[in-house]
Amino acid sequence: MGITATLTLQLGPASYTAVERDEAAAQFVGSYLTGGDYQQMDKQELHRQLEQLHAELQQVELPDSNERETLQKLAADIRKILEPKEDPTPHYGGLSERLREAIAQLEASHPKATMLMGQVIDQLAYLGV
Repeated sequence: MGITATLTLQLGPASYTAVERDEAAAQFVGSYLTGGDYQQMDKQELHRQLEQLHAELQQVELPDSNERETLQKLAADIRKILEPKEDPTPHYGGLSERLREAIAQLEASHPKATMLMGQVIDQLAYLGV
């Protein structure tokens, strides 16, 4: 879900009109407006986005050792969150900042990965993390 929709929904609107390209985002907005269990959907959406980002990070090839190290740490952080054994909430804390740093390093060379990182940042912001 885009930042505009995220920010708008934080204001608790009675209605919302927009074109959502992402079907999951459209369902989320619809559920929010009809009083559905959007808090659970938020976490499910974040989990889905993290899985997608983790898969993308596994495919990124980086010749630069600093960039490679950044992505390896980021992938390890995401794995901790995705592990069902523990509450992921404590791991959310610095994730947004690490994602922003990775975006700054990789924006030009890996646009798909950085787009997914931005979506996760948006979702974390929406959840208030």
